[in-house]
Amino acid sequence: MNPILPAGAMVALGLLAGCNGESETPVDTAMLEVGERLAEGCGACHSIDSYENRVGPHLVDIIGREAASLPDYDYSPALRASGIVWDEFVLAAFIANPQSVVPDTKMVGNSLSPEEAEAIVKYLETLE
Repeated sequence: MNPILPAGAMVALGLLAGCNGESETPVDTAMLEVGERLAEGCGACHSIDSYENRVGPHLVDIIGREAASLPDYDYSPALRASGIVWDEFVLAAFIANPQSVVPDTKMVGNSLSPEEAEAIVKYLETLE
C-alpha cells in the first residue's frame, strides 16, 4: 500500500469532520477576497488564469483533476505516485502543508494557516 494515500486521506477526513452535511453553503465574500489576495502569492510559481506552467503547474480547473496529470509538467515522483484527485479538502491541506500530504513533493512548505489555504481554494473554485 502506498503510505502517501493514507496520510492524505487522513488530512482530508480531518477537514471533512468540520462539514455540517448541508448541500451548498453561501460563499463568504470576505473569504473570497482573502483567497484572491493570497492567491497572488501563488502566482510566483503557478498560473491561475492560463494554462501556462511555471515553476509549478498551472492551477486552472485543478478541482477534480488527478494530481500529476498535466502532460507538459515534470512532477516529482512522489506526486506522480500519490493517486490523489484534487478536491477542495485535499488541496487545502496540501496548500497549507504540502510535505505532510505528499512527502518529497517539489512544493515547499509555506506559512499559510489552514483557513488561509481554504480561502485560496474557495477563490480558485470561482475561476473554473
